[in-house]
Amino acid sequence: MLNPLAHQDKNMELSTYKKSDVEEIKQLFLKVFSDSEGQAEGLLIGSLAFDLMKTTDSQDIYGFIATENNQIIGSIFLQDWHLKVLLMLLFYHL
Repeated sequence: MLNPLAHQDKNMELSTYKKSDVEEIKQLFLKVFSDSEGQAEGLLIGSLAFDLMKTTDSQDIYGFIATENNQIIGSIFLQDWHLKVLLMLLFYHL
């Protein structure tokens, strides 16, 4: 797996996640959090990400991935209420 902190390639692509990405995203979260916070935390966060992807209605979640050389190197998930809060904050400050 590529180390996102050692990013050198300019060919990174951003896209929405697909159901076929679920296991690779789970493994990414597991590895990143295990490396930084310990194995127990990695297992917890990996399972949380997996459960979020599998149990949340697709209309209530927005998932994005960053890929490089056809490998997922980053991922983020937002639920509908996250976007509403962000938009409210944005409009409040305008």
